[in-house]
Amino acid sequence: MRKLGASIMLPPSTKTRGEYNRSRGQTTACGRLSLQEESIMPNTMPKTRRTLFYLASYLLITGLALLFVPDLFLKLAFATREYPGAFVRFSGILMIGLATVVVNIIRFGNKDFYRATLIARVPMWIATLALYFYTQETFFIVVLAVLGTGIVLTSSAYLSERHIATQPTSKV
Repeated sequence: MRKLGASIMLPPSTKTRGEYNRSRGQTTACGRLSLQEESIMPNTMPKTRRTLFYLASYLLITGLALLFVPDLFLKLAFATREYPGAFVRFSGILMIGLATVVVNIIRFGNKDFYRATLIARVPMWIATLALYFYTQETFFIVVLAVLGTGIVLTSSAYLSERHIATQPTSKV
């Protein structure tokens, strides 16, 4: 029996969350590398996880801009129409909420959610394309470019890591 904390005893075969994550290359009890460990091993973060920084950044920056300076942001994003201020600000709040979710996906490094970010973004891209055809609003071209860049970055990293993971390892 192993002692966990002050009074909790675990049988030898039981793995704690930290031990489970250690087997996947992560060594702390909360499931992520400490800053000291990341400085020692700078390339330990998967490429797919690193691409999510782009997603989190544009969601947070765009959300803050839509919430606090919506008219300026829409002008910079080539919007040709006027939009109700409350709706635009509410869109900013939603984007900040999504950014918070993505930051936590990055923070905890749960690989199961990497694919989910792609599954969510592809229909969003298609729906945005439909909105562009419906409205002919140039703002949606900017959204398509930013969203599409993130999809390409994440999907290429995800597929390359998945391909590497499925290749048989050679025994020397």
